[in-house]
Amino acid sequence: MLMVAGPSKAQESFSWYPVFKPQYFYSPSAGFGVGVGVNGENLLRAGDAVRLRTRTQQFRQSLELGWATRSPEPGYRGLMMTASLYRNVREGFYGVGPAAPVADEQNARRVSAEVGLRRSFRAGGGVWVQPRLDVTVDRFLGHEDARPTEGADVFEAYLNGLRARDAFGTLSLGLDLARPVGPVTIQAHGTTRFSGDGLVHVLGGVLADWPVYRSGHRELSVRALLDRSFHVDEDLPYWFLPRLDDRLAPGLDRFRFYARDRLVLGAEYVHPILEILRSHAYEAVLHVGLAQVYDDIGRQVSLRFEAGPDRTAPLGRIPLEPTFGIGSRFVSRQSGKVIASAMLGFSAEGLQATTFRFSQRLSGWNSSVR
Repeated sequence: MLMVAGPSKAQESFSWYPVFKPQYFYSPSAGFGVGVGVNGENLLRAGDAVRLRTRTQQFRQSLELGWATRSPEPGYRGLMMTASLYRNVREGFYGVGPAAPVADEQNARRVSAEVGLRRSFRAGGGVWVQPRLDVTVDRFLGHEDARPTEGADVFEAYLNGLRARDAFGTLSLGLDLARPVGPVTIQAHGTTRFSGDGLVHVLGGVLADWPVYRSGHRELSVRALLDRSFHVDEDLPYWFLPRLDDRLAPGLDRFRFYARDRLVLGAEYVHPILEILRSHAYEAVLHVGLAQVYDDIGRQVSLRFEAGPDRTAPLGRIPLEPTFGIGSRFVSRQSGKVIASAMLGFSAEGLQATTFRFSQRLSGWNSSVR
């Protein structure tokens, strides 16, 4: 251990531990493969945090790096930098909008690189603030019909327009805010994205998380997410739009719906099954939800819900779709972090193995809503 002169505390040795995630070895959208996850601290300075995630799977390869002035736990104050590189060779695209049919699925192929910078601090009134800056470069590699016998490619003109670009670069400026209001934590987020072609996307939203019941390690939470696009240029690539899939609604496919607006409502119950040395636990997770995407939520939202493939209704109102998920997870009691998890999701589109991540804390490595 190296001692530093003066009042500074001693520089600790670099330490790390591996992270296990079942989806590194198989997921419905990425296929079979292998992956490595590593968390560490004290790399560049005492108390800093680093993370590495890399995977090589049939349909997706990725590398993610992150560095923070210290581990981004609740109440985090500091600086975070992230860098990622993705290659998707089977990214599902069904068309933009709430009525995009499964039969029109395309397998899009693209490469994406992103660098992000965020600063987290506390303002007056108990408000947590995170301004952020992201730079992305995307290259669209092409597409093919996932079900070539089920009709013509209805998205040929749109996708040809993407294919004509050698690369598509964007600069994104955002601001995330969080404030507890009684037992409810409310997060607000806003993003303005600019491209070299002059395209603009302005998005705003709110995320509310309410722990309705807690007893021991049993917990019932209710959550709601609303995203609204205030301006979207028509030629903006679809992957920048709000997305509704297995990360927010168990039972839907990965990359399922893209649209200008989205609404997600959900309730999650966690029940402990087995305690291990009082430091770790195996828990059951149950989730029920209602979700939908819209071209214009103000004109199309409906408080009805129905389970079925028809996503249109009289007068253009679109009902919410119910989803259901059941699974389990292995967690650390000391850090509260999930070490491994697995979930099955059910919806009108069938049964899916899902990753399901409804919300993230404002202090997480990624922005609260992706």
